[in-house]
Amino acid sequence: MTHDHHAIHDDIAFMRSLAEEGRQAPMIGGPILLAIGLIFGAANGLGLAMTLSGAANGPGLILLPGGALALFLVVLGVLKRRQAAAGGTISAANRAAGALWRAIGMSSGLLFALMAVAAWRLGDWKVMAASPVLLFILYGAGWQVAATVGRQGWLKAVSLGSYLCAAAIALLASAPLASAAVSTAGLLLLMALPGYRLMRQARAAA
Repeated sequence: MTHDHHAIHDDIAFMRSLAEEGRQAPMIGGPILLAIGLIFGAANGLGLAMTLSGAANGPGLILLPGGALALFLVVLGVLKRRQAAAGGTISAANRAAGALWRAIGMSSGLLFALMAVAAWRLGDWKVMAASPVLLFILYGAGWQVAATVGRQGWLKAVSLGSYLCAAAIALLASAPLASAAVSTAGLLLLMALPGYRLMRQARAAA
């Protein structure tokens, strides 16, 4: 019973710290979100260019996200080392936001890998057209939670934009080039740009 009491007390304290720090502490994950948008947006754009030039095929396009993921992991390692070198205490709100985006990142990677397996087993790479729809729904959920945790009202618009982007990609599923163009624009405008703004806010508050 005493253990349960302490656990409840700790949970309440954590939620209170989220509410209090969300008003003051800037979100520090901006550089990582910026990197996600730029790297994967560039990979998407390159895939679109390859398709337009006739130099792409299904398996070939799978290599682009894989290469983008490898590059992102390298960049992520650099950003993490810089963050560790900077020191300082990470707020509860930022810990919560970090855990959220890590979960979304792992889910996104697993989603893409399993969709690729399904496409391979079915012998139809069109199955991969569903991947960006699901990814932007995950991003929308991430921004929605980030808006609440970080008390950043403008992120609600980013969340809504992510959901609308997912809907647009689904509606354009029969037009792969248009769908890819929307997905590329979504990564740049709904991941890279908000990440850049969060990075600027964090620097201004430092």
